[in-house]
Amino acid sequence: MTIRRRILPSILLLSSGVVHALDAVDTAQSQAMLDFLDRCHDGTGPPAAIEQVMALAGTQLVIAQQNISRRITLAQYRATLLSACKGDIPYLQPSEPGSRAEKGVEGLTGDVAPALIWGRDHVAFLRQRLAAVKETRGSDEIVPLALRNLPEKVELSPKLYFVMGGRAGAAAIDDAIYIDFLADAWRTREKNTPMTPGKSLSSSPMRLITWATGRFSNARSNR
Repeated sequence: MTIRRRILPSILLLSSGVVHALDAVDTAQSQAMLDFLDRCHDGTGPPAAIEQVMALAGTQLVIAQQNISRRITLAQYRATLLSACKGDIPYLQPSEPGSRAEKGVEGLTGDVAPALIWGRDHVAFLRQRLAAVKETRGSDEIVPLALRNLPEKVELSPKLYFVMGGRAGAAAIDDAIYIDFLADAWRTREKNTPMTPGKSLSSSPMRLITWATGRFSNARSNR
């Protein structure tokens, strides 16, 4: 899966219609991450389980999102998974000179690893959340709700992913949108008020509008 990295523009609702389609929600990465974390209680993460998580499209998306303004490598993310599986924060060096790589390390050690360690001890809770969201009506209504009022009709086919292990609670990248349930649950752990399934899905339209507007602008500029 090749991911083109770009910063998505902020947008306002405009004034017309759009042709759209939404493929089935992809939960493979979140399920694989939960299986991996569940096997970490003895302090060892099977290498095959780590590589399964690393190979999934959802993991490539959470890495790409961090690389919009930061710089992390596959090796650093893999090391973060391995350390978090043991209950440790990884010791990482910036992958290259500059603030982007430094911020990348800060994000992995300050956000991603702590969330994964917390998730390792709350696998049952996260499985319940994932199951609840998958059963919540609304994922098939995200595109009709969001893709309104573009100046012209544009064929858009985004895919929705449920993921775990990133920094952002949700993001839109290229032809994909993701919602990170672990990031949300970890950030709201002290309040014990993680985003409800319905609210998780309701956050997607704005992400999708942002994505759609960027795609529309690119299509216009390439004419």
